[in-house]
Amino acid sequence: MTRLTRADLRNLEGSLAAYEHYLNDATGIDLAGLALEASGLPADTACRNGLADLRLAVIPVTIGLGIIGGFSQSVAAILNHLGCHSYVTKSCDVAGITEALARGAAALFLSDDSDFVALDPERRVIVHNTAATARGFVAGLARMAGGVVGREVLVIGCGALGGAAAEALLTRGAHLVLTDHDPAASAALAASLRAKFGQDAQIRLCPHTRLDAVDLIFDASNTGDHIDVEMMGPATCVAAPGMPCGVTAAGRRRLGIRMLHDPLQIGVATMAGQIYAAQLCASCMPAEGTLHG
Repeated sequence: MTRLTRADLRNLEGSLAAYEHYLNDATGIDLAGLALEASGLPADTACRNGLADLRLAVIPVTIGLGIIGGFSQSVAAILNHLGCHSYVTKSCDVAGITEALARGAAALFLSDDSDFVALDPERRVIVHNTAATARGFVAGLARMAGGVVGREVLVIGCGALGGAAAEALLTRGAHLVLTDHDPAASAALAASLRAKFGQDAQIRLCPHTRLDAVDLIFDASNTGDHIDVEMMGPATCVAAPGMPCGVTAAGRRRLGIRMLHDPLQIGVATMAGQIYAAQLCASCMPAEGTLHG
């Protein structure tokens, strides 16, 4: 998981309205709607109201490198922007968990150096930010591109984020082109995906030194500035959740609203969407079921 910095989150809360305009222009839907779609739900009034009814606590965690300035407040701001009843606990760590449960939170959002999760203790549900971010950005890429069924998508970076994105793309019927600076990583991911989706899954490997000219790109790397204008055609769309952004400044100008990138918004919103989805299907989940997403 990429560790954000205070600079990454600067003025995030104050810019959410402008972010909504950007997201609508790029995808044709708002943040709440995208989060619901990424969670397998319709973006209708009933689901929007259900999402907005969630009571969510954000708990600052001091372990390891400690609290990132503005992180908890930014997460709560995004959740409140969706309409949820969200707050940052006054206490940190275990005391914060105790405070959140005492105040009746339906789910707890907390992050350390290794993971960022939303926990629904009543339903034993765990939603991981990495997978939620992948699903949210894949949903956004599909909307930007007018669908991904039968189309090649270049996935750059075959770690946890790239693997989650690859699964979400295959589920949507995309054909994958995988690349990583470590060829063994892309080969291992391809093998894992074929084991899960079948040997007929449309997956091919591309050397990292020769990125193919593919119209649809999911950048799951964290190196920055490796997607430039020479890789782009008139129909290129890029989903770039990685931090720092993998698209160069010139590339960002060329793409305009054909690029999705943000430090936190889509991932956090999709985490909330998946918490709500788990509540809806709680009656059909095993009593000891755990959702990893």
